[in-house]
Amino acid sequence: MTQPPAPPITAAVTWVNARTLHVVLKQNGKITDTMQVVISKDGKTVTSTDDGVNAKGEKVHNVEITEKQ
Repeated sequence: MTQPPAPPITAAVTWVNARTLHVVLKQNGKITDTMQVVISKDGKTVTSTDDGVNAKGEKVHNVEITEKQ
């Protein structure tokens, strides 16, 4: 299976503070996705919040919590 060529995606990554990262993804100059990643004070939990548009053009909002064991 092959996919048609897609325009390149660019990412702008910015540290908001020592534990928060903000990422903006663009394709064809249009923002397609923004993410915020926050690391807990104890460093054991990462919370990622993702707002964007899927391949069908529908808005998506996802929150993922990852814990170190």
